[in-house]
Amino acid sequence: MTRDFDLESEESQEIADDPRRIGYWFFRALHDRARNLDDLHMIVTPESRPMWGSFEIAAALLDCIEDPGMLQEAVYAHGDLDVCYMRVVREAREHTPAAALDDPLLITLVWRPDHGRWMVHHFGDIVHPDRVPRGA
Repeated sequence: MTRDFDLESEESQEIADDPRRIGYWFFRALHDRARNLDDLHMIVTPESRPMWGSFEIAAALLDCIEDPGMLQEAVYAHGDLDVCYMRVVREAREHTPAAALDDPLLITLVWRPDHGRWMVHHFGDIVHPDRVPRGA
């Protein structure tokens, strides 16, 4: 999964500009966190890196979900388009109605202009936009 994330390339900038792609990258990287540790550290906010450690807690959370999947949509925080959430659910299917899902785990993402991309801040419960770091 590790690849050069050269923000000069057009494809990399398309990924950086789309929170759904960053969220999915994070989700996929957690499945084999040891192999993807560099990727994981690169796509999380610098302020949250010390709390992630080697991502063992995040990987354990993911492992608690039977047949985990992600919903395709990014849900933006009310009144704040710089913060959004991706839902990780049990047995997600493309046609699963959002209202039918029980207690999804959320990937909290934030747009970081200082890094020129969306970044993951948290995985688990919802984080209010006021508590998400915005950078320098």
